[in-house]
Amino acid sequence: GVDRVYWIGLPIMRSDSFTLNAKTMNLVYETEAAQRPRVTYISSFELFQDENGEYNAYLDGKQVRFNDGAHFVWAGAYRLADAVLPVITADWNIDL
Repeated sequence: GVDRVYWIGLPIMRSDSFTLNAKTMNLVYETEAAQRPRVTYISSFELFQDENGEYNAYLDGKQVRFNDGAHFVWAGAYRLADAVLPVITADWNIDL
């Protein structure tokens, strides 16, 4: 079959302990994806770091995260989609 899975890793979080957990889970996700030919791991961690490599709810002048320090507002979801869609379209030879 042509089934594909795109496994998106967790982004940096406001909480340092939650960020540490996210890094640990991302390592597992990336390792497991690498062992499966139809699974592509896509990191979102760096995508949501600021210029200093830190958590910031505001990137490029837009709020991208809710006040809970974890979940995305619409601008954050669009930021993620803009990073993920090119990977998917390249795999499927889709021209947007």
